[in-house]
Amino acid sequence: MMTGAFALIRPRLLVFSTPSGAGVHLHLLLFRLLFSHGHLLPTCPLSQDDRVRLWRALVLPVLTYTTVVWAYEPVHVLQSIIAAPYGTHRYWNGCLSQVNISQVVAPLQHSEGPHWDEEKGILFYVDIAQHLVNRYDPASGEYTRIQFVAEGGPVTLIIPVKNSTDQFVATRGLDLVLFEWDGRNSTEPIKPLVMASVEADKPGNRFNDGKADTTGRIWAGTMGPEPTVGDVVMYQGDLYSLNPNSSACVPHVPNASVSNGLAWNADNKVFYWVDSPTQKVAAFDFDVSTAQIDNRRTVFDFTKHGLKGVPDGMTIDNDGNLWVACFSCGKVVHVDPRTQNLLSTIAMPASQVTSVMFGGPELDTLYVTTSSFGLSEEELKQQPMAGSVFSITGLGVKALAPANKAVVAEPYH
Repeated sequence: MMTGAFALIRPRLLVFSTPSGAGVHLHLLLFRLLFSHGHLLPTCPLSQDDRVRLWRALVLPVLTYTTVVWAYEPVHVLQSIIAAPYGTHRYWNGCLSQVNISQVVAPLQHSEGPHWDEEKGILFYVDIAQHLVNRYDPASGEYTRIQFVAEGGPVTLIIPVKNSTDQFVATRGLDLVLFEWDGRNSTEPIKPLVMASVEADKPGNRFNDGKADTTGRIWAGTMGPEPTVGDVVMYQGDLYSLNPNSSACVPHVPNASVSNGLAWNADNKVFYWVDSPTQKVAAFDFDVSTAQIDNRRTVFDFTKHGLKGVPDGMTIDNDGNLWVACFSCGKVVHVDPRTQNLLSTIAMPASQVTSVMFGGPELDTLYVTTSSFGLSEEELKQQPMAGSVFSITGLGVKALAPANKAVVAEPYH
C-alpha cells in the first residue's frame, strides 16, 4: 500500500515528513515560495501545541526533517513540489483533524462507479475501459475482479441487489443488466441478463453513472459518443429511472450531455445531479413515491469558483454537504449546496478523478476512483498512480446513509 497526497483546502496547516536531506532543501524552497506570496502566517489563532509544533518544524528542520507551512488553496505550485517520493503527507485543518490519502488498489485504466456494500464491508467498482467489475475488501486487502464480454458496450456502474448475496445490477452500453458473482476471480467473461434498454435510436450513446434511491429504484443516465477522452457529442443523453416492478426506463432530463454524479438529501426531498459539461451541480425537487423531479436549479457552479475541469461522480455526507470528483483537475471538492459555498478542496495524485463514495466500518472513509485512460506517456510518468483507488480518512464527516441497494422485479430476483 502506498500513501500520498498533495494539497488541501481553505487556509490549512500543512504537515509533511520527508526523508533525510530532502527536508532541508524542501524547507528552504517552500519558505521562499511562501514569502513571495505573503502566506507566511496563519489567519486563525494557534493553540500552544500548534505553536510548539510550528517552532520545532521551523527551528529544527535539519534534525526533524519536517516542515510546517501555512498554505492557501489553490496551491498549484506546491502541488508540483510535494510529490509521492517524499513519503507520507498529512494535512491538518484549523481544528487539527488529520487527513490521510492512501492508494488502496493498484491502477486500472478507467476506475469508476464505486459502491460500498455496508453489509459485506466491500467496495465494488468498475473499469469502464476494460469491461471489468472489481471487488476490494479493505479488511483483508483482497482484490478480485471479473470481466464482461466486450459485446454490448462498456460496463459503467455496479449496484448490489437487496436481499441477495451474489446478484448485482450493472449498466452495459445502453442496457441495464443483472448478473451473479460470488466475489472470486474469474477468467470466464460474464454474459449478463438484460432487464431494460434505452436509446436504440442512438447506438453511439452509453450509460454512465447511476445509483439506487431509498426505494431501490435505479437512476442512471446516458451520454453521447466520446471519440476521444473528454470530447463528447453534446445533448444526446438523458437521465432515467427504473421502478422495481417495471422493465421500462422513464426519461427525466432530455438533452443531457454527460449524465453523472447523483445524491439525495436527508429527507429525500432534494435530488442532486451533475451534467458534467455544464460545470454545475444541479438540484431538483424530488418525490420519492412517484419518482418525479422538477424545479431544476444550480446549487454549485465550478466556473464561478474558478475550478478547472468538470464535475464527475458525487456523494453526500452527514452534514448534507456534497463531495464531488473533479475530472481533469485532479481534485475532490467539498461544497455546501444550500449556500453554494466551496468548503474545501483535496488535490489528488491523479488528474482524472472520476468518482467518490463513503465507506468503511463507520462510513467515514472516502473512497476515490481515478482514471489513466487517454493520458499521454509523459502524463503517465508524472501520475504513476492514475487509475488507482484511493482512500481519504480524517475528514470529520461520514456518509449521510449507507448506499442504497437495487430492488429488481420478481422475474429477475
